[in-house]
Amino acid sequence: MKMPFLSGLQFKLFLVMAFVLTVSFVAAIIGYRNLSAVVESSREIITHDVPISRAIKRALTELLSEEIALESALGVDDFEKLEDIRKSEAVMERSNLLFSAYINAIAWGSETMSFAKSGGGLNAEYWNRQGLKGKLIIKPPNEEEAQFAGAIDIYFGGFVNNAFTAVAKHKTYLRLKSDGKAGSEEARRAIEERDAAKGKALSYAGLIADNLDKIVESTNANVEETAANITDVETGAKMTFIYIFIFSAIMSLVTIFYFIRQSIIEPLNELVKVLKRFGAGDMTIRASADKADELGVLARMFNKMADDLQTLYSGMQERALRQNRDLTETINTLKREKTNLEEEIAKAKERPNL
Repeated sequence: MKMPFLSGLQFKLFLVMAFVLTVSFVAAIIGYRNLSAVVESSREIITHDVPISRAIKRALTELLSEEIALESALGVDDFEKLEDIRKSEAVMERSNLLFSAYINAIAWGSETMSFAKSGGGLNAEYWNRQGLKGKLIIKPPNEEEAQFAGAIDIYFGGFVNNAFTAVAKHKTYLRLKSDGKAGSEEARRAIEERDAAKGKALSYAGLIADNLDKIVESTNANVEETAANITDVETGAKMTFIYIFIFSAIMSLVTIFYFIRQSIIEPLNELVKVLKRFGAGDMTIRASADKADELGVLARMFNKMADDLQTLYSGMQERALRQNRDLTETINTLKREKTNLEEEIAKAKERPNL
């Protein structure tokens, strides 16, 4: 007799395996969520902190380049070498534009409309000229970073104004020197104004560097916090995986044991008890056949065999009883005939001889 799949031991085993797979699937989902958290934290570092760090590094490079160009321009001591000053001014102007582009990208985000409009569009233009569009993508800053970037932009304006003022005053001094007026009041005042402007420019440069350092510190703090979060998530993921593995292993073992005990061992033990009693002569004992699985089929087949044997045994008993009755009747008939014969012989002996 072929058992339907949905009512046999195969189906119960299928349910057990489905339970184990479900637990494993839940573990996989939790692991995936933890992994997603790690990936998201890593993406935050890659998409926010790293681009800002790269922009700050380039901005510092341009600031240093402008300071060097300023020192170079102020180091010219001959009016005939104005071309060298102009070259230094060109370097300063280029560094100004690039520095402004980097700082405004940090202040607004390199992909925002605010950045595209900043500096009358020059910032975005030089950003594109450097091939940075689409390659160095800076996300909009947090409030603290925006404040630092805003302060840097203001300080940078002061640096630029004073740097070019210092160069202009130096050119004035060189012109007066070439006219033989190096000792004049006008030349002395030009030198004082040059040195004062240079001092202010370098002071602003120091403030710019300090605020850039603050952005770096803020970025590093974010990196450290994110790294700590990644470590926490990683540790949590490992512990969660261990707990789920232990739980799933225990639940799987309990479920499998319960399945084997309820579906196989106990029904088999009951069937063995029935077989022993039947073998001991209790022809009326029957197995419980209420299950729809293979053991239920086995129990019903045993019950049918027991019914057939009981019917056969009952028939044999009836035939034996009938034969005993027939034999008893035959014996009784023979006994009566013997008695009758003995009585006739006795009577014959009592008659006188004729």
